Amino acid sequence: MNRYSCADAVSSILRLRRDRVTVRTPRTRLMHELAHRIRNHEPEEMSIPSEGLMLLKACDKEQEEEADWLAGVLLLPREALVHVRRQGMSDEDVIARYGVSKRMYAYRSSMTGVNRQFR
Repeated sequence: MNRYSCADAVSSILRLRRDRVTVRTPRTRLMHELAHRIRNHEPEEMSIPSEGLMLLKACDKEQEEEADWLAGVLLLPREALVHVRRQGMSDEDVIARYGVSKRMYAYRSSMTGVNRQFR
C-alpha cells in the first residue's frame, strides 16, 4: 500500500468530495475521512479512475467506529469540553465554534464523562 502524508490525505478527501464539500460542511465528516488515512484503514473497495482520484467505498464496521472515535478525540478533546462547560457556552455555540456535528458533540460529551462532571 502507498503511504500518504496528511497533506496528501486531505487533498484526496477534498478532491474526492469537492462536489459535496461546502463552507458549512462539518469538520466532523472531513476529520472522519482523515482518521481512516491516519489509521491506515483498508477500504472494502477502492478504485482509481482515469482522472487519478482515489474512490473509496466503506470500511468495515470496526474501522468506521475507530474513525468516528479518532475524529472526536482530535476535534473535541476532553480539555476543550471542560473549558466550554466552564464558560457556560450553549450547545449550539460549541457546535458552531468547533465545526462539529450535534451527534459528535453529544457523543464526546458523554464518552469523556463531561456530562456527568457538569450535572
